[in-house]
Amino acid sequence: LVLFRMNGWMFDKEQISKIMTCLCKTAKPTLSVLDLGSNQLDLNDAKTILDIILRSSVIAGSNDESETKDLISIANSNHIGKFPALNEINFVGNYINYSSWRENLVDVHPLGSLLVI
Repeated sequence: LVLFRMNGWMFDKEQISKIMTCLCKTAKPTLSVLDLGSNQLDLNDAKTILDIILRSSVIAGSNDESETKDLISIANSNHIGKFPALNEINFVGNYINYSSWRENLVDVHPLGSLLVI
């Protein structure tokens, strides 16, 4: 699996969470692009998706302090646990206010550097 394309659909937050959680349950060593374009996603939906991806890289059962250290380590190493080849998460065509997404997601989220908006 090199590309996971889930675009052109209208998902509610619960459906998106379930789909992304299932995707993150197993390693996808060759996955390089997540295409989530044109799904009518908003900033909060995007944050939820990125958090699910990031948290799937943290060892299960870790406490809050070690989880935070793990998240920082993952973000700094640009190695996303189950998706080591991931280099793009595409949100083009969603409800994007460029400056808002930039300030609240791209510039501050550990996976923000992977976003295409």
